[in-house]
Amino acid sequence: MQGSAPEIRTSSLAPLGFVSSASTDLSVVVFQLEYIENLWQDGFFGSAAQGSKMKPNLSRFRLDRYNVEPLKLSACEAYFLLRQGRLRIELLDTDVEGCCISEEQCLRMFSSWYSSRTLNFRVLFSAYEFLRRSGWIVKQASALACHFVLYEDNPDQCHSEYAVIVSNSVIPVDSRNLTRTVRLATQSGKKVLIVEVDTSSSLESFPVRAICLNRFKLK
Repeated sequence: MQGSAPEIRTSSLAPLGFVSSASTDLSVVVFQLEYIENLWQDGFFGSAAQGSKMKPNLSRFRLDRYNVEPLKLSACEAYFLLRQGRLRIELLDTDVEGCCISEEQCLRMFSSWYSSRTLNFRVLFSAYEFLRRSGWIVKQASALACHFVLYEDNPDQCHSEYAVIVSNSVIPVDSRNLTRTVRLATQSGKKVLIVEVDTSSSLESFPVRAICLNRFKLK
């Protein structure tokens, strides 16, 4: 169970994304075309940010490069890129223009976004990082009642192979949700992957394991 890891390019200036501490869609939005193209080439495809309510001041950039639909990165994608030095994130809720947040500030903000959810951000990110480092392109996919879907290559050019459910060592996978996910995944030609994050560990990085499920009919 391993995809082909996309080659990460090196660049003197990382792409720039914008975030609001009052965000309701848990995402970082990239507006500039050259930055979006760089992220695509590195295997980070995000999703279309159609109708984004973010209104950053873009006057200090080349405005002719903004005639494109913005790219919305999930919190996991954005934090992974930030830790790799592949993304700068600018906070809109500040009077200081051009001030990028640190990795620590970003983690606090993203963690607060997920504070009321069953799985916290650190658990989801541990699963995302595990899958990404295993060579997969990882995208969010709430439509399939799962946390992520996995692609071997550009999502516009291939079908996703796995629907991923993330769990931790404290909260088991809900059997009803699992049944629904398996049914939906089977209908769309996917296998189900359960990624369990061991939150009982005292290590800085949680251990992660993956279990693949197959659905079959008894004759």
